[in-house]
Amino acid sequence: LIVDDFLPFFDKEEEAIKAFEFFDKDNNGDISKREMRDRVLLIYKERRLLLNALSDMSQVVGKLDLFLTAFALVVIVIIALMVFGLDALKSLATMGTMFVAWSFVFGGTFKNIFECIIFLFQVHPYDVGDTVFLNTENLTVYKIRLLSTVFFKTDGTYTVYPNTVLATMKIQNLRRSNPQSESIIVSFSFDTPAERIYALRDRMNAYSEDNPREFISPNGFNIDLLENCNRIQVSVGINYKNNWQDGGKHFDCKTRFTFALRETIRDLGLKYSL
Repeated sequence: LIVDDFLPFFDKEEEAIKAFEFFDKDNNGDISKREMRDRVLLIYKERRLLLNALSDMSQVVGKLDLFLTAFALVVIVIIALMVFGLDALKSLATMGTMFVAWSFVFGGTFKNIFECIIFLFQVHPYDVGDTVFLNTENLTVYKIRLLSTVFFKTDGTYTVYPNTVLATMKIQNLRRSNPQSESIIVSFSFDTPAERIYALRDRMNAYSEDNPREFISPNGFNIDLLENCNRIQVSVGINYKNNWQDGGKHFDCKTRFTFALRETIRDLGLKYSL
C-alpha cells in the first residue's frame, strides 16, 4: 500500500498521511502485508495492555482514596470537637497513649505508603505490559499494586517486588527506549588482509540496506583488539529499527543478521584458529 490508497477514506489529506505514517513503521514510503498485520496486532495488544493498566491504576487510586478518607475523618472529628466547644487538644491527650502505640505499629506502614505513592505517581517508571531490566534481570510488568508490583519472565515465572525496593533499584524500560543496538564479536587470523575485513563491513551494510524494515545502516564496525600478533578481534554492531520491547522480533532479527554474517565470513574466506 502507498499513501494514495488512504486518501479516499479521509476528508483531509493530512489525516490520511498521518494514518499512513502510523502503519508505515519503517518510514520507507510503502506498507507491506506483514507490516499491516503486525501493526493491527500491535494495536490490539496495546489496547489490552492499556485496559489492564487502567484497571490496576484504578485499584491503586481506590486504596489511596480509602487511606486519605480515613485521614480526613480524623481531621473532621477534631474540627467537630472544636465547633461544639470542646477542647480538642485535651480530648486528644486522653488518646495520646493509644496514638503512640499506633505510631509504633503503623508508622512504618504509613512511611511505605507515602514512598509508594511518590514512586507510582511521580516517578512512574513503567506501565502494565512494559518490558524492563531490573539490574540485569529481564522482566515484564504484569500487575501494579499500591505496595507491590508483579512481574513475569519468559519462562512463566511470576515475581513480586515491593515498590519500596523497586524505588531503590536501577530500572531500564525497553518500551520507552529509542531504537536499540548491540554488537557481535568475531575474531580473525592476524594475517587477514585489511581489504577482506573492509569487504565484510561493506557486505553487512548492504544487508542492512536491503532489510530497512528491521535494520538501520550503516552498522558499527570497529577493531577492538590486536592480540599478540595472533588474532584480530572485530566488533560488528547491529542497529535495529525498533527497541527490544517485542523480544521475539528482536531475537528473530538478530538470528537472521547473525546467519548473514556467518555466510559472508565464509564467502570471503575469513578464518581464525587457536
